[in-house]
Amino acid sequence: MRTLTATVIGIGLCFAATNVNGKFFSKNQLPKVETIEVSVQVDVADDCLNDNGTLQTQAELVLRRSGITVKRSDDAHVLGINIIGYYSNAGVCVADIDAQLWKFERLTNGSSGLVEAATLGSLLSGPKQDFTSQVRDAVDELTSELANEILKARQN
Repeated sequence: MRTLTATVIGIGLCFAATNVNGKFFSKNQLPKVETIEVSVQVDVADDCLNDNGTLQTQAELVLRRSGITVKRSDDAHVLGINIIGYYSNAGVCVADIDAQLWKFERLTNGSSGLVEAATLGSLLSGPKQDFTSQVRDAVDELTSELANEILKARQN
């Protein structure tokens, strides 16, 4: 699977830095978002990402600057950002960034369950020397877009 993904990306993108995005926003759930807890998990091999410890702080800062409360709380929505990547056979770094905003809530049938408010994704490829900044930019962009959607939903 890694080889196929890397080959398709390498051939199709001609080694240029690229970013492909996907997204889903729940119009019913986003207005309910008041507090967010951010969790970032990184599994990027082959020295494609340096200094990944700052990504969570960066995402939290984007949310705070947008006026969204960020803190650990039993009542908070969770923004889980997962980054998986590696150095491909095509000579570029490749990463998949998935961000999901969710919360455990009481469902209509009386049970509790996971309710998704938003999902954002980004597939990146680029040269190793610029890849860390490319990942940081993608996390910033995804978090900013999520914050904007939350703020728009609050106004409606």
